Amino acid sequence: MVKSGALVLLISAMLMLSTSCGRTPSPEPALRTPDEFFPSDVGALWQFAGWGNEYAPFTRETTHLSGDRLQIQDQTGGTTLGLVLRVTNDEATIVYRIEEHYSRESLLDRPENTSVTLLKSPLRTGQSWQTDGSERIVLQIGLEIVVRAGLFTDVMQIKVTRPDSDWIMYEYYAPGVGLIRRDNVAGEYVVISELESYALEHPTR
Repeated sequence: MVKSGALVLLISAMLMLSTSCGRTPSPEPALRTPDEFFPSDVGALWQFAGWGNEYAPFTRETTHLSGDRLQIQDQTGGTTLGLVLRVTNDEATIVYRIEEHYSRESLLDRPENTSVTLLKSPLRTGQSWQTDGSERIVLQIGLEIVVRAGLFTDVMQIKVTRPDSDWIMYEYYAPGVGLIRRDNVAGEYVVISELESYALEHPTR
């Protein structure tokens, strides 16, 4: 009986090995680059609905562009934030930041006053980097996410943590569109910003 049982186990193992060897592995998603998540058309507009505090809903607009520099303006219920980003195949980094920026003046030539790397190649699952006192990590790629603006595919999820804070932030980026959702979580308290509508080309074009 012992020999018979061992023979059955051996045959089962051989069948499992044969099946696994004949299976074609699923191809991994092609790696995206940071510039694919930051559309550069001047006049591009994103409207975000939000819940949790006055800064959750906001409007984002691309106002200026030159070379690898991109200026965006985030208008919330509390302030208007001007940001200059350096966007390349290797990284997307905020290099200038100013609050209460209500004019449409170009900030592209201002001296850099910050360095916050939002995305950094290679954008694969598990990739992490330190920036401005926080750690950012690529949690998942190739996701399908539904927000108010619709269904988005090949979405990337980023997790952001700081050692001096209980808050955890999750960002979701769609290629060709950019940020589509942002969740800030601290225990049971959640602040959500979700893309409601967008127009990637200037309306006069």
